[in-house]
Amino acid sequence: LSGGCELTVVIHDFMAGNSNELTVRRGQTVEVLERCHDKPDWCLVRTTDRSPAHEGLVPCTMLCIAHSRSSMEMEGIFNHKDTLSVCSNDSIMPGSSATLQPGHHGMGSHTSPGPKRPGNHTHLART
Repeated sequence: LSGGCELTVVIHDFMAGNSNELTVRRGQTVEVLERCHDKPDWCLVRTTDRSPAHEGLVPCTMLCIAHSRSSMEMEGIFNHKDTLSVCSNDSIMPGSSATLQPGHHGMGSHTSPGPKRPGNHTHLART
């Protein structure tokens, strides 16, 4: 990261080995401030659950950086599409036929689907 902040989750416990490093726990949320240019496998992070916040270096392998954003976006996209297809199939296909059939057989003259259905049959018969 050149700059800018990104929240990520710690996926492995890490114990600081010196004063430049930061001890973090699995499941903890931290803010990634930047990746070190001289140590590309390390990130400068800031805690978000402590006041005052602490900053220090953490190995990138301890953080869910590259995978967190893409996997969450992909999961969101797939879940959203699944939800849409399930909703549209359930509400349009089975819902429409279930609504029309009871209306036609039971109270056809009292419900709006009833009169439409005989009208459709009449129209189909003419064609």
